[in-house]
Amino acid sequence: MFGLKLKSKKNSKKNQNKLDDAFKEIISNGDILARILRGNIDELGDMGPEEIKKCLKLGDGIKFATMRDKEYFSRREGKIILDSAFNLEIPDSDIGVIIGVEGQGNPNPGYPLGKRAEYYVARMVSAQRKREFKGSDYGKMKKVYSIWCILNPRESDRNTITKYSMKAENVYGKDRPMEKLDTFNVVFINVGDFEKDLPDALGICAAMFSAIEEEERKNLVKNNFNIELTDEEL
Repeated sequence: MFGLKLKSKKNSKKNQNKLDDAFKEIISNGDILARILRGNIDELGDMGPEEIKKCLKLGDGIKFATMRDKEYFSRREGKIILDSAFNLEIPDSDIGVIIGVEGQGNPNPGYPLGKRAEYYVARMVSAQRKREFKGSDYGKMKKVYSIWCILNPRESDRNTITKYSMKAENVYGKDRPMEKLDTFNVVFINVGDFEKDLPDALGICAAMFSAIEEEERKNLVKNNFNIELTDEEL
């Protein structure tokens, strides 16, 4: 299922669609999702995969993370549908986090992909009113991460991760404590060939989506991530 070539710059639209569909099917696997989140979500700190799975509310014997509502509708702006969306609950913390994960086969879709990511994360934030908080109780607004896994990136971008977030800057006046505004976060994971020393997010995506034989993929994922893949997942 996942043996679609990442290196080709001439992937057909059909192949790109297959990449997207395959990504949607596998992303809710808690073992894989935990590794994509690891190192990319500030609130998770240095947690390992098993600890992250608990933040996704995966109990013993539960393999797939429960997906939250991924449709956002506005009468003025229409509807967007995310590939996937999950709640993340941090132990001993009242911080709420919403994660959206998108699989993108084409890094050059005819518009600035970064702008689309900004739009998605903005909708994920604005849609919280009446869902996560009411009236002007903005303190209950959840932090949002929109993670984009670019499955066939430009060669110069492969095996890189880039994060965008709001940063405070003292423009005028003396230095002073400033309010932390960290609700909006976008992460781009540019997948390349598998290497043993890659961060978990790059490694697991390379192992799952690179063009290798099924048995090799099964052994690669087992030996490096201790994940058992079924025949359907190969």
